[in-house]
Amino acid sequence: MKCASTLLVFSLFAIGCEKPEPVDTSPPEDTAPEGPVYPTGDRIMLYTGNGGLEGAGSDGFGQYDDIDELLKDTYGWNTDVRSSLGDDLSDYRMIGLMAPGIYGGSNFDVEQIDLLESARRKGTRIVIFNEVSNCDSNIISNLLDNWDIPPRFTGEGADEFQMLDTDFIANDQMTEGVTGLRFSDPCFINDNGAPYLVHNQGNHIVVKYQPQGWGGEVVLIGDLEFLDDTGNYGLADNLLFAEHLAEVEPDYTAR
Repeated sequence: MKCASTLLVFSLFAIGCEKPEPVDTSPPEDTAPEGPVYPTGDRIMLYTGNGGLEGAGSDGFGQYDDIDELLKDTYGWNTDVRSSLGDDLSDYRMIGLMAPGIYGGSNFDVEQIDLLESARRKGTRIVIFNEVSNCDSNIISNLLDNWDIPPRFTGEGADEFQMLDTDFIANDQMTEGVTGLRFSDPCFINDNGAPYLVHNQGNHIVVKYQPQGWGGEVVLIGDLEFLDDTGNYGLADNLLFAEHLAEVEPDYTAR
């Protein structure tokens, strides 16, 4: 647009023709929706960037082909395993961060943090999965600090290769119909007042938090082997739990 309008010449002289600053389009606090916002996307992302876990071995550890096929068969949804977030997350109803920091990597930058937060405000569920060798990940802690999210991985977990059966499962959309879960050497979580969904002998394994009380949830889970190709999704109700993570909506029924 040219700055040549006769009627606006004085105001344009005063303010110039600079590009306007970006506008924060998020709802102000007094008009924010009450409760959760549900996503409209029909894809799942498992994000392996920032030092996250994408396996290449023959045992299926950190590989996600099976869950991709199972979710596609059940819902018609594709699962994208990506090491880059890209610049548009509107297609994703759930984004899993697969143990960021387990292979080194760098902290999430401002653009990544804002991109994930924008998706969460539109209803995307952000799930941070972890692994026993990564329980003290600074990359995860720094991300949660930036979001001002209270729950934290404690830095401790079950002994390596130890399988834990849950002895507490809270009533929640993610755990509806789930009577038992089996996790492989999970990290433990300090809920810091957030709702905890799953624990074993008082050690929390799944905790959720909904910033500002609306939008999508951020979920911390101390294990990712319950859904990778090691086959643990076939134990107890692990597969049902994985499906509920992707469903997000309480009343969702598979097509």
